[in-house]
Amino acid sequence: MLLKFLTLSLTVCVLARKVNCNQIDLVLDLKRTYQKIQGFGGAVTDAAGINWKSLNTALRKLLTNNAGLEYNMARVPIGGCDFSTHPYAYNELPVNDKYLSNFTLSPEDYKYRLPLLSEITKTSKVPVNIVATTWSPPPWMKTNNAYTGVDLLKSLVQKDFQYGGKWIVGNLGPTIKKSKFKNIVKKYPKALKYIDGIAVHYYSDGKFAPHILDEVAKTHPEKFILCTEASEVFADKQEFYKEPMYYALAHFTKFIPRNSIRIKVKSSTKSVENTARFHR
Repeated sequence: MLLKFLTLSLTVCVLARKVNCNQIDLVLDLKRTYQKIQGFGGAVTDAAGINWKSLNTALRKLLTNNAGLEYNMARVPIGGCDFSTHPYAYNELPVNDKYLSNFTLSPEDYKYRLPLLSEITKTSKVPVNIVATTWSPPPWMKTNNAYTGVDLLKSLVQKDFQYGGKWIVGNLGPTIKKSKFKNIVKKYPKALKYIDGIAVHYYSDGKFAPHILDEVAKTHPEKFILCTEASEVFADKQEFYKEPMYYALAHFTKFIPRNSIRIKVKSSTKSVENTARFHR
């Protein structure tokens, strides 16, 4: 996570350049298609809910109504995450509760996240798809007895997936398909049938070139790829600032609806950078 803070300043490059021609032809090939767009959205975390709830009614509507970015997806953590005020998980007590008998939501869910999700779904003009992501199971499921780290007790690996599954099925609603969770590891080819898609973050793009995703898409075209995290209100002053990222995202969210398909495009000149074209 510290990679987000390594860059102290950025130089903005000028992408536009003089075109040495009077006419440019773009040839669209509707028969050559690529990925389908699942949608665009943001994360409904404790931090998002806390800041949203601290705003007045008028400012809240700016974040959720259709005059904004028209998001149609939301990423919701299962339990606490790095955008929470303190670490927590569901079913923390009793310890060694192998039947997950005390699986209950947290006060943060009822106070912040559920109200924000409710507002988003009520004000959106299109259905909002939700991506549920797990951070850490209860410490008693882990060998280091801590929220941080990925150490899971071998006997409780299956319980961790049941933990996440119980939240999705019991608390997110029947709109999410029910699944039998397994101990999925990519290196086992048989596990692929249980994987619908892949989630990616951009924090290590400087170390690992993004073209790796092109290779994944070619190798497994049936699997979707979602960028599920990229981080960028002055609540006490009741102010909401639209950062440059807001307008950059609007170039996509306002013009590329869900289920749009990228198609092949050819330009008559190399003086113009080819850009993606989508069939809506």
